[in-house]
Amino acid sequence: MSSLTSLNLSYNKITYQVAAHIAKLQKLTILDISENLIEDAGVAHLTQLKKLNITANSIGPTGKAQLNELMQKNQTLKIRLVNPSHAKEQHTFVVTQIKLVTLLHNHTRLHSNLMRHRL
Repeated sequence: MSSLTSLNLSYNKITYQVAAHIAKLQKLTILDISENLIEDAGVAHLTQLKKLNITANSIGPTGKAQLNELMQKNQTLKIRLVNPSHAKEQHTFVVTQIKLVTLLHNHTRLHSNLMRHRL
C-alpha cells in the first residue's frame, strides 16, 4: 500500500476520519472520494494530492476555504467539487495560473477593443 499513487473510494460512505488515514499514503497523488461523507473536517488532511474529486461530500464554506488554501500551497492541484444540492451549479477549482492566464487574455482583448474604438 505504501506505493499506491491512485485511489478511488467513491460511493463508500466514508467519513472525515478516513481522510486522516488516506493522508498517510505518502505517494498518493490522485484521489476520488466523491459521493461520501467527508465534510469540512476531512479536507485539511488531503495535502499531497495532484488531483482530487470531492464531489457530493457536503463541503461547506470552511472546507471550500481549506481547498483554496491547499491550492495556493500546491499549484499543481486540481480539485473537482460539485454540490449535490445545486445540481446546475458546478464548482470546479482551477489552478491559479490558469485563472491568471484567462484574466490576462480577457484584459488583452478588452484593451484591443478599446484601442480600436479610439481610432
